[in-house]
Amino acid sequence: MELAEELQAHSRVINESHEAGERYLKAVVFHCGLYVPRTHELTELLDLLLSEFPLWSGIRPDLDRADLHYRAFRYDDDATKEEAEQVLATVIALRALVKVALKE
Repeated sequence: MELAEELQAHSRVINESHEAGERYLKAVVFHCGLYVPRTHELTELLDLLLSEFPLWSGIRPDLDRADLHYRAFRYDDDATKEEAEQVLATVIALRALVKVALKE
């Protein structure tokens, strides 16, 4: 795989992972009966949920970093493998929290 294709693949991982995280958080916002805002910011969605799930504040720095990578690489193809792995790991951790929250 050429370097350009590899970097482009990493950017796709960031975008797809971030979008999955956004959907997870919006599902919980909806489940809690709150207004689901039109936003792509994971931290903004998290803030809506912290009164219901205060322990989720621990994932905020990772979501902030995921937002940063998403904004930086949404239209750029220069993401590294490490950045893509960080965002993916964050969303996998978020998924675990959401699964517990929605089981009630």
